[in-house]
Amino acid sequence: CTGRGRRSVRGNAASAAACSAPRASAFQRSRLVADAPPRWEAAVDNGIYDVTVAVGDAGNALDSTHRITLESTNVIAGFQPTTANKIATVTQRVRVSDGRLTMDAAGGTNTKLLYLDIVPVSGTAGVGATLARIDFQSAGAATGYGYMADSGAAYAASRGYGWISQTSSTPLSITGKG
Repeated sequence: CTGRGRRSVRGNAASAAACSAPRASAFQRSRLVADAPPRWEAAVDNGIYDVTVAVGDAGNALDSTHRITLESTNVIAGFQPTTANKIATVTQRVRVSDGRLTMDAAGGTNTKLLYLDIVPVSGTAGVGATLARIDFQSAGAATGYGYMADSGAAYAASRGYGWISQTSSTPLSITGKG
């Protein structure tokens, strides 16, 4: 199985039983409310980053139109899985100028987040080192080696990442909501 764990913006856990890898064991759908799914943010230094994001479902669910935006740049636009192509992975170079890397799924339908890797590039602190590896998953699911689990907790400065409201940018917990 090539898939990884899934986290949605909604918090509806479901099993991706067709794949036994820990990072593919759970997913949630990407809608908290129909018109304004929450955003996910990570505190980072201003600079340029290569960000890899993966969406999809290693199971048999083909009911999604995945859309992901990073720092106001659409990086996955309308990916619709098929039985032959269930997962989309994209790496995009983005510039952060407000101290927070922002990702959202607005405009998608049932987007399922798998993982996110944030790597600073030339001219930023920690060049070449992976800054964050986030596994979007259900609470209690196994976390992939070297990844931090995100099961829907609100943004916290002490942790440096989490979910925020799409409309007000205030911290928002989506754990167990659906």
